Amino acid sequence: MTLPRPKSGPAPFELLLRELVVRAQENVLMKYEDTLEEEKYTFLKDFFENHIEEDVKSERLKILQDLIKQQTRDFNKSFEGKEIDVLIDKPGNGEDRLSGRSAYLQTVHMDGKASMIGQIIKAKVSKSRDNSLECVIS
Repeated sequence: MTLPRPKSGPAPFELLLRELVVRAQENVLMKYEDTLEEEKYTFLKDFFENHIEEDVKSERLKILQDLIKQQTRDFNKSFEGKEIDVLIDKPGNGEDRLSGRSAYLQTVHMDGKASMIGQIIKAKVSKSRDNSLECVIS
């Protein structure tokens, strides 16, 4: 993915590099090397806020969020049919439902008794969801 090129003048990335070099040289000459990182961060933040259009930012964010969602879905699906360790940490929604966490911190839901809270149990994954696993106690 590349930054959009303006209709006239240098590309935004060229402007960014020029300004970073100038500021770095000024800081070295003035012996303010410790402020270089802070200035670079502030300049980069200002640059990207002012030189990338909102619709481009929104589009890129959506692409990243969709990728993360798909990777999470695929990761959860890879556990279907497998037996995993689950730390039961609280009652779930509904009667005799429990909620816990897998070793990978996935949320796990299952049927069980409240007396199991605080225990690590073996459970078989029966179904995966976007953000959680449904299990049956082994």
